Amino acid sequence: MSTQDTVNIVLLRRIGFFALFNPKTKKVFNCNIYRVCCVLVTFIIECLTVYGMIGLFVETEGKLDNVNLSNLLVYYQVNILCLVEISTFIYRAEDIWHLYKVTGVNFLTNRRSRQHKHILYEYREVSIMATNYLCKFLVLAVSAWILYPQLLNFNTFTGVHDIDITKTKRFYNVFDIRFPVTTRTYNDYYYLFYLIEVFMVTSMGYLFVMFNTMFISFSFVLMAQYEIVANDFASIGDEHTNPDDRKMTVIGAKLKGRIYRLSYEDVLLEYLQR
Repeated sequence: MSTQDTVNIVLLRRIGFFALFNPKTKKVFNCNIYRVCCVLVTFIIECLTVYGMIGLFVETEGKLDNVNLSNLLVYYQVNILCLVEISTFIYRAEDIWHLYKVTGVNFLTNRRSRQHKHILYEYREVSIMATNYLCKFLVLAVSAWILYPQLLNFNTFTGVHDIDITKTKRFYNVFDIRFPVTTRTYNDYYYLFYLIEVFMVTSMGYLFVMFNTMFISFSFVLMAQYEIVANDFASIGDEHTNPDDRKMTVIGAKLKGRIYRLSYEDVLLEYLQR
């Protein structure tokens, strides 16, 4: 990892952050091919979600038990969250890339800020550890979510001599989405529906990892930069012997949608520009 990076650059590369947000990424018909793929995958997932919701409003064999209901509740919550995340990614892609450029070690260029670079490196270590653990945890969670219905099916249906049970009770799936088909059809083509739900959970898990890795990394960098700026201002006051020189007024002016920090005290300009 480069010493100029203050985010978990290795993990961001692995999850495709640069492919999605870098303006220099390969384009087809002036469109980022990776963003198009994300939109296409999201569209497929939402179509399957809507198709699965139809089963909640039409009469089908079998009843929803507590396991089915809890799975559906988790799925719809995660689905809405991922939809908001991917919409934010696509709509704010340019802003996100500009935000990444702000996270460089040399973004704060004045002499005082360079003296506090160690703060950025300390926050970076915590950020890398947090994002790596988050990624590992989510991989384990998604893997467990994929495997557990097979264990439930094994415990529920193995050794059962009543053949009719497979006609009245659906096999357990990752999210137990109520596709509008008969129980017998669902069980006959169970592995097709199982692969569909595996595709859905892995896609949403990927989006969740990307969004939270980016959010945590950028948050730690911004906290470090604020701490450096605070130390800069504190050190300015310490070097003055005249109490009146310590009084500085920083005015925030909004111009063309951007916030500019302006100072009208000569002492502030004198020390920050050194």
